Amino acid sequence: RVVNGGFEVDTTGWTGFNFAGVTTATGGQLGAGTSASNHHFGKSVKLTGTASSDGGLFQDFSGLRPDTEYKFRVWVSASSFTGYFFLKVEGGQTAVYSPAITPDAGWREVVVTARTTTNWSLNDFLRLQLRVQPGASGAGQVFVDEAAVAWVNDVGDEGATYPFYYDVTDNN
Repeated sequence: RVVNGGFEVDTTGWTGFNFAGVTTATGGQLGAGTSASNHHFGKSVKLTGTASSDGGLFQDFSGLRPDTEYKFRVWVSASSFTGYFFLKVEGGQTAVYSPAITPDAGWREVVVTARTTTNWSLNDFLRLQLRVQPGASGAGQVFVDEAAVAWVNDVGDEGATYPFYYDVTDNN
């Protein structure tokens, strides 16, 4: 499960790396599958960088199943940003990256899928990185909200863990 995926209070559960500024900001994206009307509530995290900095936040996920595919998702928007935002997951079979996007004022979903190894142990972890690569023109701000993870089973169904873990076999 993602710790503090909505960034409603602060960045507890996340660790910053190689970055100029990380703060929470008013306004966020309301959950998965919302329309383009961007229903805002609460807060998001604001990543502020300069042309010379590349970095962001990461969180580690342990206790995962062996040889299982996991989908990581966030919502992203930006203010005067000319660089790229992408997700990176490392620690599984290989490091994987989402497509790099240049966020704008509208909220956009960014997704990446990673697979654990067949000899995975409960002590192993996948590391999700929220990465910002600022453009040559200098500083910019990227807003990230509603980080979530779900496992994808053999038939393609998701065991949703957004924003909390739900047992997909529970019919209640």
